[in-house]
Amino acid sequence: MFSGLQNASRTTIAVLSIILAIVLFLCINLVATLTLGAVRIDATEGKLYSVSDDTRQVLEDLTDPIKLRLYLSTSLRDQNASIRAYSGRVIELLRTYQTLSGGQVDFELINPAPLSRDEEDAASFNLYAETTGLDPGYFGLVGTNTTDGIEVIPFLNVAQESALEYQLTRMVSRLSKRELRNIGIVDGLGIMTVNATQTRRWQIVDSLAEDFNVINVPLDFTVIPQGYDAIVVVHPFALAPSGLYALEQYVMRGGNLVVFLDPQAEKSLVSPTNPNALANPDSYLLPLTTAWGIEMQNDLVVADPSLAVPIIVGGQQGAQQRSVDYLPWISLNREIPGLFNPEDPVTAPLTAVMLESPGSLRPIPGATTTFTPLLTTTNTGGVISQAMAMARNPQQVLQNFVPSGAQVVAARITGPIRTAFPGGPPPLPEVPAGAEVTFLPPPELIRESVEDVNIIVIADTDLLHDSVIEGNVRYGPNNADFVTNAIESVTGGTTLTALRVRSPTIRTFDRLDAIEQAAMLAFEDDRQAKIAEFADATRQLQELAARSPIGQIATLPADQREQAAQLQERRFELNREIRDIEAAQRAEINAVESDLRIKNIVLVPVAVVLLGLIVAIWRRVRLANYLRRRAAAA
Repeated sequence: MFSGLQNASRTTIAVLSIILAIVLFLCINLVATLTLGAVRIDATEGKLYSVSDDTRQVLEDLTDPIKLRLYLSTSLRDQNASIRAYSGRVIELLRTYQTLSGGQVDFELINPAPLSRDEEDAASFNLYAETTGLDPGYFGLVGTNTTDGIEVIPFLNVAQESALEYQLTRMVSRLSKRELRNIGIVDGLGIMTVNATQTRRWQIVDSLAEDFNVINVPLDFTVIPQGYDAIVVVHPFALAPSGLYALEQYVMRGGNLVVFLDPQAEKSLVSPTNPNALANPDSYLLPLTTAWGIEMQNDLVVADPSLAVPIIVGGQQGAQQRSVDYLPWISLNREIPGLFNPEDPVTAPLTAVMLESPGSLRPIPGATTTFTPLLTTTNTGGVISQAMAMARNPQQVLQNFVPSGAQVVAARITGPIRTAFPGGPPPLPEVPAGAEVTFLPPPELIRESVEDVNIIVIADTDLLHDSVIEGNVRYGPNNADFVTNAIESVTGGTTLTALRVRSPTIRTFDRLDAIEQAAMLAFEDDRQAKIAEFADATRQLQELAARSPIGQIATLPADQREQAAQLQERRFELNREIRDIEAAQRAEINAVESDLRIKNIVLVPVAVVLLGLIVAIWRRVRLANYLRRRAAAA
């Protein structure tokens, strides 16, 4: 055998070598598939498909199965290049979760076809339906556990791509039946109060109760007992010095804190003596905020014409109603750059946040702490007086507003702090005569924090109110998410604060997008015309049905029933034609992608082979010339 190989020609040996190389390649792939199925190498820029240690820990700690169902409509994916690219990353990341969980996470990809059971399920989970033609398109995630727990991301927005891992791991963590953390709420606004004028607590409390054990902390506290994972202070206008001291010492001993202050708490109680005034319009946390290196002037309200919310004015005494931008009510939207801190897990996933008459936060020069803005207005922002905000005269605000630059309305404070009570604990509140009240003794004074503090200060309380917090499931406002994120962020532990907030990684392919856009436009005019005709036929059919006293076409005269039947038949035809056009669009796009894919797969190897042939021919020619010269010399 070996003698045969020794006598074989170079061409035969080359062919055999290629065959053996192919066989070896297939064998290596087979062995890798059988033995290295769970091993992956992420060579992408930014490590798109690698997960953080926090995520790995959450997945490794799972003890009960979790099912994740991704509802992704083919029509929506095919007609939207950004969703097509983003959905690929979502799918691969979910498969990574499935692998790392050791089988505890079951991932299922579902295409909710029109009029199918899957579409009914998507609608029952309140997934957001993006209309791409006649049919709704879905791109949402549903997670369930074995105890009927449900978590839903109604729409996986490409704009929130940087926080994708945070969203997915948070969903898994919520479904993992972990012990809820204890959150104490110091309520100076009445968000937890049920009384004669307020029949239920605010929705934000119900939202927080899904993730935490929410406990009311009386306003006359003199010590924060152990057992709280975080304290949330809302509108602290009435805290006694002993309460401020207890709160400070809690933080200095490593306690976690989220504070909601306000220079104009529009949702606070109305004054009992003046129905046009607020009983407690503002709140601050002096001297604690000064010791923490942050200040907010309680007589100044932030305004910004670039973010102003329109309100309706007029309509009284014959005046015509009109819409006017009210500068102190601001809506922060991700479409405007610079409003959300993209590097902080509290604000990175947000799309929109609405605030009413917030305050302006700023660091105190020389402070030992670090001031990190979370929410910021545009450069057209500024401040107005509290009195002007209380008058709520939009025209007066517009006439007197002077921009002074971007204003910070929410910030994170980190670093070491010193006590604001160097003289020791202030005296306990006086007990009224005959009252059976016993105040706990204050904690012992420590003058410096035992570790760096992590405090989030938000200069608005109205963002917690039901009227502000509700919004579209896709575009926000994300007020409830913002509050939950803030509390989760300061509590640490398995709250995912170590998750990387990645910079955007979905890159556009301008040339490919242009080719795909041209392919779609070739059919789009016809498609839109058919959709308009379909809508017109539907309208005519509804008008015919409205002529019947009971809304039934069968009860109409014969000629009108015939007209309705023709309209119905035309709707069926138009529906088929629209679907054929959309199929042709998808086929054209797929053809473009297939053409590019073939070029990438075929042309590159062909170019390498051609280059190899050219080099081989060149070397053979050089060798022939060399031998010819030697023969001539001999």
